[in-house]
Amino acid sequence: MIDASTAVTMAGILEDTQALGNHINDILVTTVMSLMCSAFVIVTGLQSRSVLKTFVALIGAAALWWGVMNITVFRDGAGEDIQNPAGTSGAIVRVDHPVREIR
Repeated sequence: MIDASTAVTMAGILEDTQALGNHINDILVTTVMSLMCSAFVIVTGLQSRSVLKTFVALIGAAALWWGVMNITVFRDGAGEDIQNPAGTSGAIVRVDHPVREIR
């Protein structure tokens, strides 16, 4: 049987683990994603030597970064569309078939 102090310790460990996971996610989204987008724009600019291509790469990187930052909006919206594609409330239809007697 688990006593109260053990349960509190286990709950603390779970909260700490969740907080660590949230911090790692924040680091990945902000730091790593920013570095990757910046590197993409810099490499595109150096390879193409074109201001227009570099600007298009900057817009693409910004769109990608925005999409990653707001992924939950896309996830929740897609889930709602899959569950209810018409956007209406569900209806129940009952169909009664007459049973024929076999003689």
